Amino acid sequence: MILQPLFGMLSDRLGIRVHMRVFTGAATVLVVPILYGIQNAQSSIAAFALIIAGLTIAAFYTPIAGLVKAEMFPAEVRALGVGFPYAIGNALFGGTAEYVALSLRGAGVESAYFYYVAAICGLTFIAAMTMPDLRRHGYLDGDGRIER
Repeated sequence: MILQPLFGMLSDRLGIRVHMRVFTGAATVLVVPILYGIQNAQSSIAAFALIIAGLTIAAFYTPIAGLVKAEMFPAEVRALGVGFPYAIGNALFGGTAEYVALSLRGAGVESAYFYYVAAICGLTFIAAMTMPDLRRHGYLDGDGRIER
């Protein structure tokens, strides 16, 4: 929570694309070691430090999440453009996360879930790498103007 305003200010300097790339790249590479570390932590301090590391990675995304989505669509279709993919993504990945985790645990391969999360982060990294420069192609600059 404390990092979000600081990382938001940092994104103003570095740009949203850089933040998306850092977030998705770091999540892809570090989610497996962090989750293994939490699983095998011998002390609450070690587990806490690993959780903070994960939240620090997430802090690259949380302050810019709304901007990323809002700048990708013109005002006329923004609600549909943001809401529909968000709902599909949450249903496919967020809605199935518990089922996948419990199924893998039941099959005795609980740690495979760590790689499932890393794979999803990797797909997101590919999307972030192909994301257009929203400062150049964003739609927020003309909001409210009707051009005919």
